[in-house]
Amino acid sequence: MENKLIFKSLENFTSIIDTLREGFLVLDKNLNVIFANKTFYEVFKVNKKNTIGEKIFNLGNKQWKIPELVKLLHEILPKKDVITNYIVSHKFKEIGNKVMSLNARKLVVDPKTKDQLILLAIEDISQEYYDKSLLEASELKYRTIFQTSSNCIMSLTSEGVISEASDHASILLGFPLKNIVGKKIISFINKKYITKFHHIMHLVLKGEKVGQEEITFVKKGKGKLNMVANMTLLKNSNPNKSRVIGLFYDITKSKTAEVLMKNYQTKLEYEIAKQTKELTEKLEEAAKFQSMVVGRELKMVELKEIIRKLQKQLASK
Repeated sequence: MENKLIFKSLENFTSIIDTLREGFLVLDKNLNVIFANKTFYEVFKVNKKNTIGEKIFNLGNKQWKIPELVKLLHEILPKKDVITNYIVSHKFKEIGNKVMSLNARKLVVDPKTKDQLILLAIEDISQEYYDKSLLEASELKYRTIFQTSSNCIMSLTSEGVISEASDHASILLGFPLKNIVGKKIISFINKKYITKFHHIMHLVLKGEKVGQEEITFVKKGKGKLNMVANMTLLKNSNPNKSRVIGLFYDITKSKTAEVLMKNYQTKLEYEIAKQTKELTEKLEEAAKFQSMVVGRELKMVELKEIIRKLQKQLASK
């Protein structure tokens, strides 16, 4: 009779409960399972035959006899009518490690007998928990890098606002960190490179990594700072909290050296061309002189031959 009353109370809700993305159980006062939705069966790889009528702790060959769950149902819930976001972690034989968020509520079905049900929603938050742990580890990693790096590192919001910057960023730009953090990064970028930077941000926010892109910054005193940008997206389960991490290498000195080298090369090429032209002109002059000398030598030979012939004629007379 008692179970008939319970099922009658539930029959209007089962179709709705079956559509929930969370696993959902209904327990009687003795913690026996009297209903489980499709999600519970699918996520935790159990079947209806071995679930309905079983005490919750006996499910999956007693794999559900989890200390935190026992504490919740035996100690905490009897003192409270509602429990929310109670975190339980457990390693199951078939499905591995699971982190679950439990929400429990007592439901009185017969005020006279005070018979009650326990509604237990079980959300698998393993991936979210893993992502959060990874993000926290990443944040700790990046924070350590921010504090110790000798490079210019900046953390940017999706709008390009600097949320964090390394000490070296302050040294390079010439501004204290308090005057850098909270400002849009484009306020420190040379106007000629702002369009290029917007394009880079667009690519990074789409999930692409961008590396070795030259960007010119403007430092205090309006001096130029040539930088190579490497940027990547640090994702968060909440897209609004995702950040762009930018690592900027100062190449100003090498860039200056490159300009000087180009100038020297241009000057050297000019000097070589100039000297080549002068040498060519001198060679041409030498060739003309040689030609003239050779011409004169030929004429002297001819004159000597004429004199010899005249002398021979005079001797014969």
